[in-house]
Amino acid sequence: MAEFARGVREFRMASTGLRSDPAVATALQSKLREIEFPRRTTKKTTCSFIGCTEKAIENSHVIANGAGITPLSECGHVVTPDLRDLQSPTIKKVGRNDASTFPGYCTDHEKLFSRFENAKRFVATEDYLLQLMRTTARERWRRRWFCDRLDVTRDCYEQAINALPISMKAKAEWTRKIVDPLTLLFLEEARRLSYLEFVHTDLTKSLGDSELPRWVRVHRHKSDMRVAFSGSTMLDTSGAPSVMVVMASMKDGDDTMTLFGSTADDAHFVESYDFQFIDGEASLDNLTLAWMAGMDHWFANPTWWRELPEEVKREILRELSTI
Repeated sequence: MAEFARGVREFRMASTGLRSDPAVATALQSKLREIEFPRRTTKKTTCSFIGCTEKAIENSHVIANGAGITPLSECGHVVTPDLRDLQSPTIKKVGRNDASTFPGYCTDHEKLFSRFENAKRFVATEDYLLQLMRTTARERWRRRWFCDRLDVTRDCYEQAINALPISMKAKAEWTRKIVDPLTLLFLEEARRLSYLEFVHTDLTKSLGDSELPRWVRVHRHKSDMRVAFSGSTMLDTSGAPSVMVVMASMKDGDDTMTLFGSTADDAHFVESYDFQFIDGEASLDNLTLAWMAGMDHWFANPTWWRELPEEVKREILRELSTI
């Protein structure tokens, strides 16, 4: 949803020129109505585990339900961002069994997560890798969906522009204003998706290792914050190519656990980032607040959210309207 919101804003900026020529705008809208926009397909979503072609169940959890979501719930509910109004995000309640789900894994591969789901805490090295693996799987799934929608929208507008009774020069200008920005956004999202594929592959290869790889970090600390999140971002590396990082944070027993990782090739960056920015409880709590303001996939205890200072809540919602 965060990517969709950003895409809508960029498309609006790209298409503001339509208002300068109402006649063309009217003709374009007429042509768009003649084009049948492909609907979301109902074909099966395959399991996210590499090499598996079985159908994914519809409600795979991203954040561990027993360990991460249930401890936050009140009367079976948690709160999460509601981005249906892209310019004015709010907060909504969602049932704990429906929170943080996506069509992720088949029935057999869901069993990979049963150890820490049943124990309601993370007890083995592989548990951390599995949690980051399904964090990455959800990020791949939503970016694939977004890339598909961008591709469809771009093609439909290109067809509509080419069907307009205007000169080739005018068609080229409208293509520059509307289609080209959508193409650039598509290429950027496709680039991010490719980075996520590398992260997902390296995490899968590491399953079964007795020790965590250098490019995966685990932190535990005491915190009054009652929130869990999962997501990804591109981090700047001061002139070098940006690095894709996946991160998840949730309660683990009496502690708050924060996981983050990247690819094996970016182990040095992960260690450097860990050393520079992850320094004690205050830094981890600040990091959580920053990620709450920068992603849509987080879930909080209703009372904890309600009792947050109003200025903190306003700032989080304001930032969510700009992602």
